[in-house]
Amino acid sequence: MGEELEILNYPFRSILVDFILGRQDAREVERALKKLKENYTPEHFYSAMDLLESHDRRLILNTLSQGLPPGMPTKEKKAVARDRLKLAVFWQMTFPGVPSIYYGEEAGRGEGPEKLRDYPWGREDGEPAPFFREMTALRNHYDVLRTGEWFPLYARGDIYCYGRKIQGGQDIFGQKKKDNTAVIILNRSLDETHSLELDLSPWFKDKAVDVLDDYREIPLQEGRAAFTLWPLAGKLLLKDRFGHNLSHRREGGILLHPTSLPGPGGIGSLGKEAFAFVDFLKESGQSLWQILPLNPPGYGESPYQCYSAFAGNHLLIDLRELTDGGLLPAESLAGAPSFPAGTVDFPAVREYKEGLLRQAFKAFREEEGGAAEYEKFLHENREWLEDYAFFMAIKGHFGGRSWVHWDGDAARREEGALKELREKLAGEIGFHQFLQYTFFRQWRELKGYANSQGIKIIGDLPIFVAHDSSDVWVNRHLFELDDGGNPSRVAGVPPDYFSETGQFWGNPHYRWHEMAKDDYKWWRERFATLSRLVDIIRIDHFRGFEAYWDIPGGDKTAERGRWVKGPGEKFFRVIKKYLGDIPIIAEDLGVITPEVEALKENLGYPGMKIMQFLIEEKPEEEFRLPLAEKDTAAYTGTHDNDTTLGWYRTKYQGFKDLSGLTEEEVCWYFIERVYRSNAAYAIIPLQDLLALDSSARMNTPGTVGGNWSWRLPPGNLDCPLAARLKNLAETYARTQ
Repeated sequence: MGEELEILNYPFRSILVDFILGRQDAREVERALKKLKENYTPEHFYSAMDLLESHDRRLILNTLSQGLPPGMPTKEKKAVARDRLKLAVFWQMTFPGVPSIYYGEEAGRGEGPEKLRDYPWGREDGEPAPFFREMTALRNHYDVLRTGEWFPLYARGDIYCYGRKIQGGQDIFGQKKKDNTAVIILNRSLDETHSLELDLSPWFKDKAVDVLDDYREIPLQEGRAAFTLWPLAGKLLLKDRFGHNLSHRREGGILLHPTSLPGPGGIGSLGKEAFAFVDFLKESGQSLWQILPLNPPGYGESPYQCYSAFAGNHLLIDLRELTDGGLLPAESLAGAPSFPAGTVDFPAVREYKEGLLRQAFKAFREEEGGAAEYEKFLHENREWLEDYAFFMAIKGHFGGRSWVHWDGDAARREEGALKELREKLAGEIGFHQFLQYTFFRQWRELKGYANSQGIKIIGDLPIFVAHDSSDVWVNRHLFELDDGGNPSRVAGVPPDYFSETGQFWGNPHYRWHEMAKDDYKWWRERFATLSRLVDIIRIDHFRGFEAYWDIPGGDKTAERGRWVKGPGEKFFRVIKKYLGDIPIIAEDLGVITPEVEALKENLGYPGMKIMQFLIEEKPEEEFRLPLAEKDTAAYTGTHDNDTTLGWYRTKYQGFKDLSGLTEEEVCWYFIERVYRSNAAYAIIPLQDLLALDSSARMNTPGTVGGNWSWRLPPGNLDCPLAARLKNLAETYARTQ
């Protein structure tokens, strides 16, 4: 069909190269591109493969090294060729057609005469590749850059400018797409800065967004915008930064564990305050509620050291609902002790609530209503429920001691001893089954209400389980234990941001080879159970699935550990095979290697970015997230961080001059940075929205005692706060 009508768009390449090398001025380029559009069918013009390099063309960096002054030093020539390549890629990624990247092109492969060189593994040029990723992400993110209508706009000398537009919700192929307009400006001069003024009134209203300048907003004066164009640089203006595509959604949410909710009983519950918090989320324009693990906490009251990886925390049960259901007399709640305000006294709460829950259980056994539903719950959860209830009953029988300190036969699960205890503790076993039935029933109602209001719940799945748990007691063969049942290899992390000696968690490691024999059945059941409780699962310490820090069981710190390979991608493929696609966020903080990044990317899981960490690495810079990393969850901090105000007072104050702001305004300054970012999810701890100091911190890693106990005082979730947060969500397109 001739060169001009080939699928590989060599004519576009020739026009691009001739302009950048100064062989044609902008007017000639405009005429050539108009002619190209006339000769191509619309389908061909908007889908031809736009290439810079191929098997039968000279390496693009070598090509772009031409036409430079003879006396220019080699190092400077390479730098100019690199800048020209960036300009070419910018043009390629914003022009109609399908960009074609020839292997090695993005790695700076350009030296030597060979056309078919190997990819320069380990010798990549570190400069072009990030730019390629950024430009590819831009193109993939904005419908208008892929299938928006092309139109010429300005052409003179070194400056060439064109536009892309989608109007009426349909692209050039008649497909449903997001309306937007893009203006692309190129300056091919090696050394001259140009000033330019354009009339954008036919497409833009009062402002344009300068994408490559951190989305800076450029005000328009009577529809006109003035720009400064640096040598060998491009500019991308968008009408709507958030008019991206129909498949990508920006969302906002709040991190708050239910124990921190206000209300009677000394601890947050699944009662009306939880429902009111859902209402607050909706009023605030939020769509996400992130929580910590819902399991019953053990050592240190940590939700990451629980008696079961499946059971729910019965201390969250709403007692008022039990009075409404007739299981408790209304007057039974009148004699509640005086609990501290703003914190959870776990021992006092446990004594108070468990006493009333035993009364409710007695009434439950005496009535016949709900028997079918209860039996159904027992049947559907029998894989873990029977073992957990039995474990808790025996634990109570032995004074709360860890299972390795029970009578030998019970610890070793000798059948005779278990049979005797099962008969002796039947009532106590039933009590713990009732607690789980009640928790799951109340949680199901709360989650149903949240979902009906457009709120999704992000739950937490710790990678490890506590040694003193029903999971380890029942499944000793799946864990690294010695003959006495004690951990022989334990989990933690090496010295890091939080601790100079590392974090010694003490959880027993898994025997992954044993778990693989039945396709990780225990894990499959765990994922399935949590998937019924939440909408999205955050996997804590995701990097441990690629490699985990293995510490000798007898050590007291994490310093002598070593990295051991985990089950990797195969594990998640097996989970998907049985359970399908589960929405997952990978907590990829800490020591992250290229292998961990590859695992996350291969699985398509969003990762996490913590503003405090990133700003501390570069204290003079804003919190920015490249568009290439948009599929991530961004936070000011998590439950393991200090509050933003506490962090600002102790770590950040002085890095940036925010002296003119009140402390509340400082907190919202940082919150806005997270909301403004490209992250798909922007999630803020409630403490930061309230501008609370370090006394409201949820957890300090590496410490025991005083953690997990913060509670929200009543009356803080008022209309002004909801309105302020909703305005932020609307400004940065994160509303429901």
